[in-house]
Amino acid sequence: MTKTPLLKRVISSKIFSYILILLLIFGLVSLGREITYRLSLKKELVRKETQIQTLEAENQELIDELLKRKTEYYKEKQARLKFGLAKPGEEVVVILEDDDELESSGRHNNYFGKKASNITLWFEYFLK
Repeated sequence: MTKTPLLKRVISSKIFSYILILLLIFGLVSLGREITYRLSLKKELVRKETQIQTLEAENQELIDELLKRKTEYYKEKQARLKFGLAKPGEEVVVILEDDDELESSGRHNNYFGKKASNITLWFEYFLK
């Protein structure tokens, strides 16, 4: 009987083949998990970069708005609009209601003092 070396017997045994297959499956599963983890990290990175760009754009808009509000022109315009202020020699005119508000409220009277449709008003204007 010829003696084969121990290493050759171990490599050619079925148990070694099963253990090798299990290790290969374990390695492939681990590799798959690592790949999916890295892909999810990459997607998260892209999402965060997009969010950073959006926030930077919003931040720039806020900075521009702040710089605009610090100008004398803006301060003067807001003082005129909110407080009715005027420069010396100017007069403030306050308009209480728009024509649209008058029409929608039903208080709008035509030139002749009666309520009528627009077509009727034009007809009376040109023909009377």
